[in-house]
Amino acid sequence: MKNAFQFGAKEIRQLTGISPETLRHYVECSILKPLQVDENNYRKYSSQNMIDVLHARIYRGLGLPIQSIIQRSESGPEEQDAVLVRHKAILERDVLRLQLKLDRMRQEIEFLGTARRRLDCVRIRSADEAPSVYRITLLDAARGKTRIPEIMSRVDEWMRYPQHLQVALHVPEAAILDPGIDELPVSLGLSVRMETAISLELDTSPPAEFFPNKAHVGTLIATTDPLNLRRRDLLPLLDTVRARGLRLEGGLIGRLCYIVDSEKGRHYYFSANLCVA
Repeated sequence: MKNAFQFGAKEIRQLTGISPETLRHYVECSILKPLQVDENNYRKYSSQNMIDVLHARIYRGLGLPIQSIIQRSESGPEEQDAVLVRHKAILERDVLRLQLKLDRMRQEIEFLGTARRRLDCVRIRSADEAPSVYRITLLDAARGKTRIPEIMSRVDEWMRYPQHLQVALHVPEAAILDPGIDELPVSLGLSVRMETAISLELDTSPPAEFFPNKAHVGTLIATTDPLNLRRRDLLPLLDTVRARGLRLEGGLIGRLCYIVDSEKGRHYYFSANLCVA
């Protein structure tokens, strides 16, 4: 009978492509049981150990956690298959989550492309092009910080799905209609599309507010302080509303698109839209 091959730690690492830390971790987790351990704690490894490491690395590559690999080695073929089936279900859920993120990323890229084309120009969108959203106010230029506990708990709930949220801006219709107001009472918060909120079963009851889709006159504006928006910042939009014979209905709504650092400081680019009828 042939003697088992023996390897030192360096040799088995070179044969299997693992780091010293991973080898030590496999030994500590009992995935790997050295052939022998000398008095000076120098370990000798066998050809079976090499197979164990290669097998473990393959299943780590499939995403199995260490504990599942140990569980497989401690059970028979049928139980080992069951471990893989359970992990397959986890991967399928991960695929679904990634697909949702991919769809959201495509949506974001499309939106930003449209918003970027609005820089230094004004565009009109129909109600069909504008989504209905739910919104939570966090900061208000007129009233200051929001301190209602219900809002804080609602933010915690919504923030379980941050990829579906936007930083939202709002100016009431009354302030925009009053030519005597120069410093506009801006509020900032979070918004989520109506259909997304429904699919995620988010709580959209008050203090969340509903903003139905409306036709928009919009542009991309840059400001160093979104809470310090002035009427002159909206003149291109107001001029377009008057020139087209449109009527304001719903105030100004917007969402953050870009944050850009420059020599003049940090600028926040918002897609700003006057709701019209």
